[in-house]
Amino acid sequence: MPKNMPVYIAAAGPDIQAAAALSMRCAYLAYSIGPGGALNRSPLPARTRGGLLGLSDHDAPPLEGLDPRRLEQETAAECSRRGYAGILLDFERPEYQQLAISLCQGLARQGLVCYGPLTLAAAPDCRLLVPSSISGGSFQQMLEDYCRRFSPERLALDVVRVCAQYDMPSLDPDGQSLSVGEFRQILKRHAPTSFFSQQLCAKYFTYRTGDKTRFVLYDDLSSTVGKISIAARQGFCGAFVLYRDFGPACAQLAE
Repeated sequence: MPKNMPVYIAAAGPDIQAAAALSMRCAYLAYSIGPGGALNRSPLPARTRGGLLGLSDHDAPPLEGLDPRRLEQETAAECSRRGYAGILLDFERPEYQQLAISLCQGLARQGLVCYGPLTLAAAPDCRLLVPSSISGGSFQQMLEDYCRRFSPERLALDVVRVCAQYDMPSLDPDGQSLSVGEFRQILKRHAPTSFFSQQLCAKYFTYRTGDKTRFVLYDDLSSTVGKISIAARQGFCGAFVLYRDFGPACAQLAE
């Protein structure tokens, strides 16, 4: 895997302790917005330092009475205290978009890097997360299309581990998501032969049940390494992998 692109392990809740133990770059999804714009923090290992501060808008208070300047100051102070290089914005609520843009601009002036969803494209200082999931077309072409819309130095790969099945023929681009247990049960029951799709950069197999043929598309460690490598060759500035998707094997993706 190319060595010039940082790969962050994103972890939340009980995964944080295990992710931190890997001694890799981490994005700690342990922060949220409190009343008045305070920065709330969930428990972290006492010696947590380096990596990124992960800030969520989940359960954030109403915008009325929220002080953006306070949030910026407390976020910058926490980054300084723990040696964070910047923040990962896990923002999904449209009403908080302007707050996120303002936060990115303020933190960038202090030398902190900000990563966030594509909905924050209007924030020139925000590096944008491109989801890796794709069920049709070409993965490499998809990344090239994003590079034409934005400079590749502004893009980071958001690794979304695919595991879904489709009844064939299918017009559904998303299919039925499979849990780890369901996927393993299919493997045990049908013992299918897997193949690698160069176009999708993912593994797949088919199996029959009754009179139906089903197609299963999934990612494993090797296909994920492939996706990260393609993003690195495209000039992406980073990648993010969820600890819950790969567990301790995340260390092999972040080498």
